Amino acid sequence: MNLRTTRLKPLFGLRYLALAAGLAFSAVTFSGAAHAQTAFAKPEAAADAFIDAVASSDPVALKRVLGKNWAKLMPLGDVSADDRYTFLEKAHQARSVTVKQGLGEMLVGTDPWALPIPLLQGKDGQW
Repeated sequence: MNLRTTRLKPLFGLRYLALAAGLAFSAVTFSGAAHAQTAFAKPEAAADAFIDAVASSDPVALKRVLGKNWAKLMPLGDVSADDRYTFLEKAHQARSVTVKQGLGEMLVGTDPWALPIPLLQGKDGQW
């Protein structure tokens, strides 16, 4: 993998992952049990669950994190293996979540790449 390809992937190749992640975390706040989503006590746990779901490409894990419409949020056929590997490589390098006033931002990689949609904390304190 060359440097040029590596730098472009976080900007363009991860757009589906970013959208899915943001929607997953924000949807937890609004969906409840009807979507069979898991609520998380800490934003780091939500971030880890998303990373694990991406790593496994397991539809059950993706549904648990993203809800019943997970395939619309992150269609496995539209996210290339290279994009998943790039995201997972960055998440393995470093992963953090910064929180301000009930909004969390997940950063991955040693050259931090932020998911463009925040993690949201629900009124019950769950993420």
